[in-house]
Amino acid sequence: MDTGQVHHDARAAPTPGSCPDRVTSDYTTGGIVLALQWTPQRTILFAARTAVTVAVATGAGVLLAACGLAAFGTAGSAPTQPWDEALNLLGAAAFVFASGTALAVGLGFLLRTMAGALITVFLLMLVLPLLLAAFRGWISTLGAALPGSGAAFLLVGEPSSMTTASSVVVLPAWAGGILLLGWLRLTRDDANR
Repeated sequence: MDTGQVHHDARAAPTPGSCPDRVTSDYTTGGIVLALQWTPQRTILFAARTAVTVAVATGAGVLLAACGLAAFGTAGSAPTQPWDEALNLLGAAAFVFASGTALAVGLGFLLRTMAGALITVFLLMLVLPLLLAAFRGWISTLGAALPGSGAAFLLVGEPSSMTTASSVVVLPAWAGGILLLGWLRLTRDDANR
């Protein structure tokens, strides 16, 4: 009997806007069992969720960055930048968004809790790079090897101990390493579901 109410179908395909929390919420609700039944090849599920999330977040981030540059440029409150500098900044923003999103997705698959993944991303991208930069010696070197330091250098040119080459290596290395660990956990721990 139809009561006119809309019922949520747990088997419905995720929309692009729901992908960031689909990884961790599937483990919380048990929906991962159904997802793994529909997509028995774990690598395909992993690649699809990663690709959609990275593409949507990067596209949205670059669009917002472009709107911000346009707004500051038309308001006259920012120094005018030549087109090549603005495009370089948007390219750097796209690289940072893609690497940061891949890192977050990998942590979602690895930790399987939204709170754990968000706290870890927050620490790696914001807190630890700033905190460790205040020290000297090997601790500041450790801080420069964190993904947040690479992102900060590409976007604002700080810290001075980084280079463009080291930043371009640090971000995807962290993202790739965490994605690999997340993929291993998905393929090994969920093999019998």
